[in-house]
Amino acid sequence: MSSHCVPLGGAARSRRAGRLLRAATGVALLALVASCGQTTGPDVSAAPPQESTPPGGEQGTHEDADDRSSDDGLATPTPRHGGTLRVATTGEPPHLDPHRSTDTLVLLITGHVFETLFTSDAQHRPTPLLATGHEASRDGLVHTITLRRGVRFHDGSLMTAADVIASLERWGSMSGLGASLLAATERLVAVDQYTVEFRLREPFGTLPTALTRQLQPATIHPAHVLAESDRTRLAAPVGTGPYRLEQWAGGRPLRLVRFEGYAAPLGPRDGYAGARPQYLDAIEFVAMPEEATRVAALRAGDVHLLETVSPDQLPALTRDPEVVAELAGADVWLNLVLNLRSPVLERVEVRRAVQLALDHDAVLQAAVGPDAYTLSPDLLPGTADWSSDAGADRYHPHDPGQARRILDELDARGTRLRLLTTLARPPEHNAALVITQQLRAVGFDVELLVVDTATLSSWRADEHRYELYLASASFRPDPVMRNLTASAGGWWEDPVKESLLDRLRASDDLAERQELWAQVQARFHEDVPRIKLGDLRRVVAHRQELQGLGSTELQPDLSAAWLAP
Repeated sequence: MSSHCVPLGGAARSRRAGRLLRAATGVALLALVASCGQTTGPDVSAAPPQESTPPGGEQGTHEDADDRSSDDGLATPTPRHGGTLRVATTGEPPHLDPHRSTDTLVLLITGHVFETLFTSDAQHRPTPLLATGHEASRDGLVHTITLRRGVRFHDGSLMTAADVIASLERWGSMSGLGASLLAATERLVAVDQYTVEFRLREPFGTLPTALTRQLQPATIHPAHVLAESDRTRLAAPVGTGPYRLEQWAGGRPLRLVRFEGYAAPLGPRDGYAGARPQYLDAIEFVAMPEEATRVAALRAGDVHLLETVSPDQLPALTRDPEVVAELAGADVWLNLVLNLRSPVLERVEVRRAVQLALDHDAVLQAAVGPDAYTLSPDLLPGTADWSSDAGADRYHPHDPGQARRILDELDARGTRLRLLTTLARPPEHNAALVITQQLRAVGFDVELLVVDTATLSSWRADEHRYELYLASASFRPDPVMRNLTASAGGWWEDPVKESLLDRLRASDDLAERQELWAQVQARFHEDVPRIKLGDLRRVVAHRQELQGLGSTELQPDLSAAWLAP
């Protein structure tokens, strides 16, 4: 596996990125020396299950209404069964193991294969999915979760408490949030086949929230599959979800097909909760690393949905009568992750020099344009309860002169920084071009490493591969879902922050939790484990014939999607 450095002048695909680079620095672009190599493909150790038709579980019913009307009184089309939905993705997923990945592409795919005990409704409240209910004792030390009966895995086995406990234990060994929950847990007990108890050492008031759909979620797997798995490999992608893996090999699209034994939840659609009627026969995820190729495929009708697309493409997409494209709210943020295990960045003074060097406006205009971002210190944008300006004095300080003075005082001019990015995500790549030039201007020696998405996902977990990488921090409805533990990318180890997070997870008092979160956010901007650049407005783009697109904040839910003729 190897990366390649792309010359800035040749790699700047966006004319806007090139113009802003020159405007930001006042000098001509400097060429990087390129060394080209091959990257490896995805981890395919989790092979597709054998073709089988498992016996049906107890399923909820969903009747299509003959007469449907919208709020404005106009008739709405009746959902249609059948067809294959095709999604254009930025690349191949690195693997299909949700327990060990914060990759949004992994969530997009596996969110249809695996399920969690709870999910989120439209107000982002925890709502039972594989669970039927949750009760906490008065002292908050015993949490009892009852499970749905008759839920089958894709291999035909019935889900029981033993599967849930095995899944939670594996998740807790791999996820920062899971580790925190299990550290507070004295025992996980199977009271009976359909009842699980958390017997805690200390209160964990956000327990249902921790067990909802999110990145690196607490998905439920068969215990016998996990017995053959470890922290680095899921033996087989067998879940309880509405679709099961049929194909992932040989450069062909990753294909999910309807799971005929699916035990569907009941109730109306409500965010990620409610009925999952499985209208589609199949969902295919087609790797298209070039954004122009993805956009052309959408407009030609070769695919129905884009995993992601930059705002640059909006004018062309909105002019196409066969396409629906719109800007969502500013609920994600672009951030520069710093590797605190690198000898170069373990000193906070060097991290501060990086922070001071950056002009966020120039970076974000290159990334998404002037109308698709806002500057804010808020680490949970899009959530009214958690909006905070804590740390604003350290957010976007932009003082390149002070950055140079710091490096001179440390005798650190010429410090080498390796910055990871990918061409498959133009906003991140264009931002990386500007960041490279801004850091060079204050005295850093920056090497830009441009790799495919699967390699980026793999390398960012290796502390020896990089000093910096760019990533979009996706929407989180609650701060316990924002992984700022020492296990998260960049490895931010800080006992004060960890104590604040422990108290935040333990409490169920909103006012207390808001104050604790403000302290965490202030410490984030002070200690510089990452640099939040700004809030981005996501572009959602799909064909007109794609109907029933579910919530998109935590990646689209396609379990109720259908294709109009």
